[in-house]
Amino acid sequence: MVERDPRRYRGQDEEYDCLMLELVLSAIVLGEPACELRAALVESARRKSGDANAPAGVVLHSTLGLRSES
Repeated sequence: MVERDPRRYRGQDEEYDCLMLELVLSAIVLGEPACELRAALVESARRKSGDANAPAGVVLHSTLGLRSES
């Protein structure tokens, strides 16, 4: 089960939780680039915020933090 305590978790939705879990497993555990998952995460965040023009880099940075390309 995913953390749902509103004091500790911003309370996204199940789509976000699934995307984030799959992204963590693919990118961090397996070391895959996970480009499709990153794009899906950006689109999900854009839909939720209502800002279809939110820059992908900003969305990814706000959800994943800094990422080394190496």
